[in-house]
Amino acid sequence: MELFISDVYRRQKARRSKWYILVCFDTFFTRLIVYLTTKFLNQKNSFIILSFAFFLGVLESNIFHVLEKTANFFLNIDTVLTYSFYYFAGFVFWERTLFKLVNDVRVFALAIAVVSLIIYQQSINLINFRLDMKNAIYYDLVYIVVVPALFVIIFSNAGVFLKRYRFLSAALTMIGKYSIIIMYLHIAINLTIGQIFNLRLEPLMYCLMGICIPLVIGKIVNNYKWSRTLFLGTNNKIW
Repeated sequence: MELFISDVYRRQKARRSKWYILVCFDTFFTRLIVYLTTKFLNQKNSFIILSFAFFLGVLESNIFHVLEKTANFFLNIDTVLTYSFYYFAGFVFWERTLFKLVNDVRVFALAIAVVSLIIYQQSINLINFRLDMKNAIYYDLVYIVVVPALFVIIFSNAGVFLKRYRFLSAALTMIGKYSIIIMYLHIAINLTIGQIFNLRLEPLMYCLMGICIPLVIGKIVNNYKWSRTLFLGTNNKIW
């Protein structure tokens, strides 16, 4: 434990901590801030406070990470300013707006068109858009609001579309159920396959092996109570 803590402390100075360590801490602080804000303030005032925090986060990114590149905050705590706004805005966006935009072909097409235009502008260096939460690089106030909102609209509409195809919907749902197992096993499995068979897996095969084999392992583990308790932390079947 002492080595783990010292490694986290050493790495965080250069923002090289493992991403999931940073996510755990920053998610905790984000949820705490949003919880306290919404508990003591109404939705309007919460939106104002967290929008101001978002603005400060963008300003901090421009000053310390884009221009000077000198600041390193412990556990990337500075990114919580931005995380908090996204976390809160996601709920507000869904409750007030997003559900009206789902299953609308015109909105879906428009969102894809705008995102395609932005990607094209990026490809010819007309713009320089970056949204790097780990390194706190999000310096364009307009794009870091517009682009995530557009992708939420696209994926929400795509999800509604995919539900029409039972097999595809079921397959994606199962992958989602076992996403934690896939996340933890895909690298180890691909490294093991590569070493045993002396292979360098291409991206497509890497993805297939990294998804299919953990799914099989997950299904086997999920069939027995003792293995669910030991490896999944639950007595109940997850699928």
